[in-house]
Amino acid sequence: MSGSTAAAPSERTTLPRASKAAVPTHKSTQPQAAEAEGEPRKPRPGDFQLSVKTLKQSCFSSAGCLITFRVVPSYRGPALGDQQYTVTYKVTGGKEPKIGSFTMVGAQLSYDRQDFLSTNSSADRLAAEVTEVL
Repeated sequence: MSGSTAAAPSERTTLPRASKAAVPTHKSTQPQAAEAEGEPRKPRPGDFQLSVKTLKQSCFSSAGCLITFRVVPSYRGPALGDQQYTVTYKVTGGKEPKIGSFTMVGAQLSYDRQDFLSTNSSADRLAAEVTEVL
């Protein structure tokens, strides 16, 4: 985790849905146990699409840059029930990877509005991927 001293405010919002074109078209012939019982299935890492929005970039000559960013998630899986899930993700492209998470219940999610990461240069680009859904 980064060494930021101030905690970023949290935000609660409705999770946007990714476009249907992004959803894989193949389907398994074996239903999952939860689906077979009529319960919603647990979301999987591949059900999420994450983008990284740079909010501020401060560069310091040869020392690199400090990037203030926000991870913007979208969900492209089947409808979710009222169970709470914690989604863990990894942001890469900085001097060290940054691990973060957000919490979701149905289409509502809570996450930090911003985070910080150091990069080696202004040319470095940040990317995020979901690593686990609990």
